[in-house]
Amino acid sequence: MTGKSLPLHSSGEQRPRLIDQPRALYDACQFTLAAQTRSHPPELCNRWMMELSERSEILHDYFSIAISFQNNYISISGASRNCCNANREIGRIGEVEGSLVKSFSAYIICQLPDQPEWRIDRLKIFIRQLRWWLKFTSVRIHLRLANWTDAELVRIQEITHSAPARITFEVRDPQALILHRIECLQALYSSEYDWGIMMDDDAVLYDTHHNSGSRLFEEIAANGSDAYAGVDVFFPINPAKHGFNKAWNEDPYLYGRHHVFRLNLDLKGSLFVVRNFIKDGRPPILPDANFQSHGEDTLFATEAVRRNYTVFECWNMVLRELPARSHFGSDPVLRLVSMEAGNEEIARMYRSFGLRMTAGSHLLDKEEFQRRCWGEKPKTIVVEKPTRASIAN
Repeated sequence: MTGKSLPLHSSGEQRPRLIDQPRALYDACQFTLAAQTRSHPPELCNRWMMELSERSEILHDYFSIAISFQNNYISISGASRNCCNANREIGRIGEVEGSLVKSFSAYIICQLPDQPEWRIDRLKIFIRQLRWWLKFTSVRIHLRLANWTDAELVRIQEITHSAPARITFEVRDPQALILHRIECLQALYSSEYDWGIMMDDDAVLYDTHHNSGSRLFEEIAANGSDAYAGVDVFFPINPAKHGFNKAWNEDPYLYGRHHVFRLNLDLKGSLFVVRNFIKDGRPPILPDANFQSHGEDTLFATEAVRRNYTVFECWNMVLRELPARSHFGSDPVLRLVSMEAGNEEIARMYRSFGLRMTAGSHLLDKEEFQRRCWGEKPKTIVVEKPTRASIAN
């Protein structure tokens, strides 16, 4: 068949996306997309190249695709493996993205430190994080920015201007992290989103050969929130705590074809996902605003379980924290002291529910608390991933 070519968006304000192209392009079962880039800087061309590569991956089941960048042109070309299925798949991808936008919203807190060098480092990492979420996901992003100068806000406005439908930001006065988190949770509960992704300003996911990774949100959106009944709060695998490749390799069918959620109260505040309980017809969960110690993430998970909600670790995504100087300082001894003080306060708050400190340790002993408060709820929930066929139907 005769190949076709179409110009991609020439403006730097829009990202080229395969699903934006006319349906006839795919009906031909052989296609070429080309973008003349003589008038654009190399960094923009490189970004287009990455975007096209990223979007083409979703079509590999149906198309044999080659990507090249030659003579100031970016092109994708290939032939259909199965014309009918390919056309149906292309049509459904757009619908999934639409449901994804309605299902998930990310809430990122970025309160810059006062120290100049530390501040520059955190700002650089935050911008890198923001670009990752724009590139690898389609979720809406809400930013809470505190202790920012006008000049720094201009940098964020430049980014938000390139994706006005996806990013909003609010400038706040500096305050304790837990107060920022409470306001993010309240924003979720007052919205129409099914889920909120709560984040610090350095969290992304491993996106290469790490199971669903950034695609997890699209997959959950395709299944619908009702398919995840019993999952209230979940967070990614933290590779600093334990491995995951062994489990994936031992049961590739389970982890390759299903979303797997396992009981784990060791929630890390860098990134966790919360169901919109108000939309679900249930009371919201908020941590105690008077808690001013280290460990607001642990407090949130503990309060959720005490209130008969569930907290799971999702075995289909892996946390990646971008390298930056920690907000909690670089001295490991001081960090342990702060963690111990925070855990001791949480243990006092929930002592009547069986929560204790582990003897001779800075960590909590959650065994009795879990036994009392988790009860008979399932400790593992498995949901089949949406297949190409199920999406098409």
